[in-house]
Amino acid sequence: DPTEANSTPPTRILIEGAPGIGKTILTKEIAYYWATQKVLLSVEFVFVLYLRNLSLREVKSTEKLFLLYTSRNIASEVDEYLHGCGGSKAVFLIDGFDEFPAHLHENSFIVDIIK
Repeated sequence: DPTEANSTPPTRILIEGAPGIGKTILTKEIAYYWATQKVLLSVEFVFVLYLRNLSLREVKSTEKLFLLYTSRNIASEVDEYLHGCGGSKAVFLIDGFDEFPAHLHENSFIVDIIK
């Protein structure tokens, strides 16, 4: 029970629901509230991944992911940071995993993030 005083915070939270119930809006709100320093105050980085993006479905490495969203390759810096902090200061918000094709699960680093 995460409300107990001695409980450890969860490392993964899955939000499921019917289409149109607001899962994507919730993802955006969490990212916004983090950026405005209203939630997740101990977190240094929030990465929002929208799996509905077709090009993202084909990404097989962190390097290719960050090349999609930045003008330079920052993947090595991000990778070094995540390994240095053990991932404890970063949050990945993954939206649309229920729409992510099952045949891509085997070769996708997205699944590795979730594990």
